[in-house]
Formats: sequence, C-alpha cells, structure tokens
Amino acid sequence: MTMLKLKRVERFSNKEKVLRELELKLFNSVKKNVSFEDNFGIAFSGGVDSSLLAFICKKLKLNFKVYTASINESEDLEWAKKVSSNLKLQHSTRVIDFDSSYEIIKNVCRLLKTDNPVQVGIGCTLYSVLEQAKNDKVEIMMTGLGSDSLFCGFNKHKKALENDKIEEQFLEGMDNVYDVDVKRDFTIASHFKVELALPYLEKEFMEFSKKIHPKLKINKVHNKIILRELAFKLGLKRDFAFRKKLAAQYGSGFDKAIEVLAKENMFKTKTEFLNSLLKK
Repeated sequence: MTMLKLKRVERFSNKEKVLRELELKLFNSVKKNVSFEDNFGIAFSGGVDSSLLAFICKKLKLNFKVYTASINESEDLEWAKKVSSNLKLQHSTRVIDFDSSYEIIKNVCRLLKTDNPVQVGIGCTLYSVLEQAKNDKVEIMMTGLGSDSLFCGFNKHKKALENDKIEEQFLEGMDNVYDVDVKRDFTIASHFKVELALPYLEKEFMEFSKKIHPKLKINKVHNKIILRELAFKLGLKRDFAFRKKLAAQYGSGFDKAIEVLAKENMFKTKTEFLNSLLKK
C-alpha cells in the first residue's frame, strides 16, 4: 500500500527549483539539529554527504570539529584530510592498526548482536569516531546518515537503474532506513551516551527529497547528482563534490580488517568469524 501511494506522488524534475529548495531546506535542517550554543562533532569521511554538512556548518559559523577514524591510511582518511585542509576545519583523526581493530570489531559485533559483515563494518566506523570524540567530551555527533538512501547513492541503486527498477529500489531503501540504519547507529550512539544529529533525515528535508525525480539523482556515471550539484553550487570544490566514494565499511578499511582477521583465525568467511565473536 505504501509503495502505491508513493508512486502517485508528483516527482519534482525542474533542476533549478529543486536546487533552490534543497539549499533552503538543508540549511534549515542543520539549524534544527544543532544550535549556536552546541559544541558538536561531525563524522567526517571526506565524501559529499559529510563535506556538505561541514561546509554548511562553517557557513553558519557553528562550533564544531570533524572526526575521522581509519584502519591504517585509508582512502577516506586521505580525502578527509584534503577536504578539511581546504575548508580550514578543526579535524581530529584516528588511525587504527589491524591488531587494535579486533577489539572494536568484537565490541560492535556484540553491541549490534549481528554477524552481518556490512552492518558490523559500518558500525565499527561510527563506533571508532564516537570513541574518539568522547575524549573531547562531545555529546552531539552529526552524521550524513540517510543521504545515500534519499539520493540513490548505493551500488544497488546503480544496478536497479540498469534494470529499470530504480523507483522500486528507492522505495525499498527508504523503508529500510529506520529499521536498519537508524537502529544500528542509535544503538552505538546510546552506548557512548552521545546524541545523533541527522540533518538528511529531518522530516521536511526528507519529505521533499523523496519527491525529487530519480533522473536528478542518478545516471550511468554519477549517483547523488542533485546533492553534488548543490555542494558545488554552494562553493565546495568540484573534486570534493563529485568524489566517487566507497561505502563506509570499505572507505574506512574496516571491511578489509574483518577479512584479514577472518583469514588469520582460519575462518572461511567474514560471517563465520563474526559469528565466533558473538559466541565468545
């Protein structure tokens, strides 16, 4: 029933009008999530989602610091350093080796009560950032959660586009945002007693973004097109706005760490290794 209802909704396809509304609504969303009195962090990967949020927060002259956690010198860390340097942000980085990653993976696995490598890998990235930020007594962490679902940023959206099923995949993904992604991140944030600020999931912004025509979000070359164009229009460098970023678990290096530890411990799959951590 939900699918049928959403499919009848008008899709916004005028790019200039959409850009104007997106800008207004995203600035308003950021202001609704944090105030000028807050001292908060931004989970920062150097991708367009977090870079755009940091750019807007700086424009608004808010009091924040960006945080990046990485297994060794990962791709996300490299890009996060470039963007933070260009935007002159306060940037805290944490580099984790494979041996130290074991405890983080084990903790996240048990916290989330899952042996799903994707969920654990993503969870480890946020866990590491929050653990790092707690040292600065940060009580609010802003993240880009929801952007990939809203703006067709996942690889599954690309495959759906090729199969002419982008609308179906988009709607399915939106259904999963709260059941899977928000639940995962709030479980981890609760562990650290940190409040999450999620501007992309603020109601007014999210409801508007849902109605944007898929052709403004994804094509054969780029995903999240309209969001990237907004970032570039506002002043983010083109290289940063249109960076092709790996998913969090890959860009941070945690998926690789899980794979390496699984092999070192003589497990055939990452899932088997993670399952063994649940049993210990």
